[in-house]
Amino acid sequence: MGLDIPLVGLAKKFEYLYLPGESNPIVLEEGSPGLRLVQAVRDETHRFATNYNKLLRKKKLSLSSLESVPGIGPVKAKKILQSFGGIDKIKYVSPSEIAKKGSINIELAETVCEYLKKK
Repeated sequence: MGLDIPLVGLAKKFEYLYLPGESNPIVLEEGSPGLRLVQAVRDETHRFATNYNKLLRKKKLSLSSLESVPGIGPVKAKKILQSFGGIDKIKYVSPSEIAKKGSINIELAETVCEYLKKK
């Protein structure tokens, strides 16, 4: 891609800025607008990454939970989850609706319902 994007690292304890290849940090005055901006960017980046990781873990848990149902593999589990938008929503629908939206037979849909009620 040929990109040359400068990066900076922010050491948390003393809030020093480090540039690539430089051993001496840039020290911004405490409370300065520049330091507050860098801290806000750091905090937002951490918030975004943490929320994204939570979402991934929740999806993985939902997927693996459905895959625990006999007869449901990764492909069917993904299809069912996508059809309803999450494991919590599947708990409150009828087996016939699960069968229809999840493209599975009614017996398997009933098994899914029974399994989720136990959880």
